[in-house]
Amino acid sequence: MSANYIHEQQTQYESGGAGASPYPVHVYKHRATEFRVVVCQVPGPLCHMAVCVPTVCADHKGKPHTLEHKRFPYLGYIDAAASHNLGQPMNASTYADMTIYKFAGLGQEGVVNVLPVVLDHVMHPLIQDNHFATEVYHIDQDGRQQGVILSEMSDFAYKESSVRWHSLRQLLYSPASTYAWESGGLPQSIEALTTDDVAEYHREFYNYSNLTLLLVGSYDAFPKPIFDVLDGLDVEIVASPPRLRRPMPPPRTKREKRRNDVAYASEKVHIGTMAFAWEGPPVEDVETYTALEMLIDFMSTDPASPLRRRFTNRPVPIAGDIQFDITDYFPSMIELSFTEVPLTSYMSHAAEAAVAATTRYRDASIS
Repeated sequence: MSANYIHEQQTQYESGGAGASPYPVHVYKHRATEFRVVVCQVPGPLCHMAVCVPTVCADHKGKPHTLEHKRFPYLGYIDAAASHNLGQPMNASTYADMTIYKFAGLGQEGVVNVLPVVLDHVMHPLIQDNHFATEVYHIDQDGRQQGVILSEMSDFAYKESSVRWHSLRQLLYSPASTYAWESGGLPQSIEALTTDDVAEYHREFYNYSNLTLLLVGSYDAFPKPIFDVLDGLDVEIVASPPRLRRPMPPPRTKREKRRNDVAYASEKVHIGTMAFAWEGPPVEDVETYTALEMLIDFMSTDPASPLRRRFTNRPVPIAGDIQFDITDYFPSMIELSFTEVPLTSYMSHAAEAAVAATTRYRDASIS
């Protein structure tokens, strides 16, 4: 056991498979900081590693997404290191409330070799004007706006699904919540982003006290070679400045009912989308959350499910498709969307539904 870490918690992860044994989970916390290492022992040849950083937003500039695209001092070096250790190329994903840097390889030894390179890449990136121009935003010699992130988000931001999802989150969550903002960035806001903005954001959130190292696979309960690597970085870990604030202040959703009509570019002007969103249970309430997942699956997945029989699989469909999901935000978000809704029939069906609802209410009141 490393002198720099304490065994904070031991639990089990239920795999969900019939007759399968739960996977042991161990949580180790650094004695001087909030840095944690979580080890989940899963049988098999692969060892997965992920560095998780809570990254929250207060605007649409996409600063978390920008840091996902940051450069290592030598282009391609980290992927070469992964390949030499029988691993897949390193990947990263930006979510509404966190950024995760992922690696998977054969055996624990490969992770041991790649780990210091990954942490160096995450904690000491090159945030320079020339990299920013290539990866984020610049105007070329022909006056056209360019940049990897700008192009990526321009393709994403104006899709019907993106417009719907963004609008629902803004209706449900207050501006104080990270979920009300687009972590990937919106094109008109990315244009105003600067290198200094990105560097300041990295200083604020990329702190060892905010980091969690996840290890899933055929690891030892206490993977000593991993902690030997971390002990070699202990001076840097201890020297990292303390957190200025909680990286994820608990948000409160808006309780009142709200509606928003959103116009978006589409080749099909005779159809639209109707979407609804509700605050779900806390994600920590695993039993309720799982029960809702099962209920949503029953209500909407199969062609014979109640919602599809009522709205899509009928002689005259009211909608072309249904999307019913629950997302693990804090608190969770339940979304029910009806796409390809004919605008001409919507009004008549809405009127019929209102009359039917009134009749049911009246009959229930009489009885």
